[in-house]
Amino acid sequence: LDGALHDRDPAVRLAAASLVPDPAPDAARAPLAAAVIDDADRDVALGAAQALCASPSSDVIAALGSRGVARIRELAGDRTDAVARDARRCLRPR
Repeated sequence: LDGALHDRDPAVRLAAASLVPDPAPDAARAPLAAAVIDDADRDVALGAAQALCASPSSDVIAALGSRGVARIRELAGDRTDAVARDARRCLRPR
């Protein structure tokens, strides 16, 4: 997963994030969180957030940290699609 999330092609990165099972395995959390925070392509970052946040846990929130949560808030905004809805699950109070 880590290698695919660093591919030069955003379509490959987005596909990699979309193939992560729900809930995201422990080993996938750090690479997905890094994609949420650092990927220049907004769709890839939001897709990684969707993969992480479909079943949020305290471990997922910890992996995202404050930068990741802020990025999700920025990316999801007022969007109403399923990707944004799933990503916003990490923004709900625990």
